[in-house]
Amino acid sequence: MPVGVPTRTATVGLPWLLGAYEYGGTLDQLMHGWLGDIRIVERALPVRDFMNA
Repeated sequence: MPVGVPTRTATVGLPWLLGAYEYGGTLDQLMHGWLGDIRIVERALPVRDFMNA
């Protein structure tokens, strides 16, 4: 179990969702497709730093 107060994104014991979100206990707005490269960083990135295809 984590110790202390979270200082970043906390999931309150729920799984992370990529390509969808949960509302009222139900998955909503699902993306139907494949997610390729995913990068998690500690700060907001300017548009010029996004990964481009």
